[in-house]
Amino acid sequence: MKSTSIFLLSFFPLFLSANGDEAKMVPFKNQDWVKHLINSVDFHPSEPLFCVTLSGDQQVVIYKIDERKGVSVFQKLKNPTSKLSSPQHALFSKDGKSLIVSNWNTSVFNVYRLLGNGKYKIAPIHTILPENIESYRPHGMCFSNDGTLLAAAYGCSCDFSSAIVLYEVSDLEKESGKILYKDFVTREVFHDAIPKGISFSPDNRSLLVSYSNIPKIDVFDLDSETKTLIREPKQTVDLGNIYLPEDIKFLKDGTAFALSDSLNNQVHFFHFDNSSNTISEATPYFSMKNPESHFDFPHGLAFSPDGSFFAVTGFDQIQLRQSLHDQ
Repeated sequence: MKSTSIFLLSFFPLFLSANGDEAKMVPFKNQDWVKHLINSVDFHPSEPLFCVTLSGDQQVVIYKIDERKGVSVFQKLKNPTSKLSSPQHALFSKDGKSLIVSNWNTSVFNVYRLLGNGKYKIAPIHTILPENIESYRPHGMCFSNDGTLLAAAYGCSCDFSSAIVLYEVSDLEKESGKILYKDFVTREVFHDAIPKGISFSPDNRSLLVSYSNIPKIDVFDLDSETKTLIREPKQTVDLGNIYLPEDIKFLKDGTAFALSDSLNNQVHFFHFDNSSNTISEATPYFSMKNPESHFDFPHGLAFSPDGSFFAVTGFDQIQLRQSLHDQ
């Protein structure tokens, strides 16, 4: 049985150039579970915590970062109590009061509320199956920066239906909490591509979407009044030889974003013009590659709210990279 490793690496601040110091790998923890792809990672908005989804093990694991002690397991959500069914993506709400998980097998959203001890109730307060979504498989997921909208990319293969869906969310930590349809965009709009990575622009006015079967990123604007997606993308960027761009995440200042390139074992960084909400150049200004990066199918990406940590998940691997100026 192969173990899952967590690494803490030092690197040039925020990866702004390829001229940083060589990363030194220091193993912190090894957990005994069967080799599986760790699909997603997300940081808590205010606590030194991050969560990952272990789809094959039917678990969501929350880790705690301690500058002196390293990284340790803080909490596990697991079956039968947690009612998980191949958890695909997990996100902390923007206020940290709830944790939402999308399930691959059932397309159900599980919502877990925060308890007084800083942990999340193991049994979900909500299990929500949006209407007419049973034939869709969830992949990427993101909150708008104000926490009022949830965007989900539904895509698996050409044998499954594909869509980009916007939901309105409210009071998820309460019994009255809701996840309601805001907009449903079918595959005709993105020309039969299979959406995977998805991210709101820093100002919430646009949505970036990457696809598994076509190497491109579409930038869609949101209607300023209805907050629905304008059907024609305002920008389409050809990604060339980037294959399986599974996740998109913005840097803290919003002037650049990271994109996973899973099949090539790379992570790329692109400049972003946040005044026009367009990708400044079609080629990345920096790429993280093997053997230096030790990637094994990099998939999920996340930046900590203060910008000091960058996390990358893959097969049996979670990498935390810390800026030198934050040490």
